[in-house]
Amino acid sequence: YTVIYINSANVPANIQQLITEVTSGWPSDMEEGRQKVIEKGLSLYGKVQYSMSQRLQPTPENPQYLDCSSFVGWSFYFAGFTDVPYSWATGGFVSGVSFHPIDRSQLKPGDIGLKNTVAEGGSNHVGIYMGKSASGADIWLHCTTMSSSGVVYNGITVDAYSNFAVFYRYNGWQ
Repeated sequence: YTVIYINSANVPANIQQLITEVTSGWPSDMEEGRQKVIEKGLSLYGKVQYSMSQRLQPTPENPQYLDCSSFVGWSFYFAGFTDVPYSWATGGFVSGVSFHPIDRSQLKPGDIGLKNTVAEGGSNHVGIYMGKSASGADIWLHCTTMSSSGVVYNGITVDAYSNFAVFYRYNGWQ
């Protein structure tokens, strides 16, 4: 059983419960780096707003604004995986050398999901897979203004976002 440390003052009780559900299902042999990436992302919950134009402001070390790709890059980079730039756009996860494609059935906490690949065009979105809820839903950590259910957010979100269709794994993990 893994305990994730988060600043509970920033996280509503229902989201804390969801995080506890998801992390209690983590395998005991999960790579420590996967947990570090998720913890680093959760550390920004309630502290960051979504913005493409102001992303990484005022400083990359202490951002008040991120978009989806800079959030995922930031979480990896500041968890110690510095080959993942915190300034990446979504295309970097697809075309860069740090990640490789996996099938949905292979998802483990810390893997990433994209709405579509950049080569296919259209809007895109990227998030970090956290695991399954008690009901079996895939739970994602991402920075957005809206969830797949239409709930409006402005910042870091933990939810059962259902629009991810392409999945990648960091090359340093099994």
